[in-house]
Amino acid sequence: MEKLNQCGLKDKFCVCITTVDDPEKAADIAKHLLEKRLVACAQIFPHKSFYWWEEQICEAAEFQIMSKTQTIHCDEISKTICDIHPYQVPEIIFVPVESGLNQYVNWIKENTS
Repeated sequence: MEKLNQCGLKDKFCVCITTVDDPEKAADIAKHLLEKRLVACAQIFPHKSFYWWEEQICEAAEFQIMSKTQTIHCDEISKTICDIHPYQVPEIIFVPVESGLNQYVNWIKENTS
């Protein structure tokens, strides 16, 4: 098995997380990011969200899109999501990748360059 790359990845690779309330819109966002080669892959997970909105605690069924990318694409990913996202304030967060299988992080790089 190939070794893990354990140093310096957090400045190069990240996971982007966003949510939306419609499975078709989630698929549209994921495909749009893939077509623009901003992400190497995207996974969609159904879940229930609890959050503050307009001074009330809300609950909603949502779909989380988790995408793997290079940090150089974060600004363009944020812009792209905001352009097509139905929410007034979409969740868009980036989590640095601390370590990962060399083959996998190389695959991310090859598919987002």
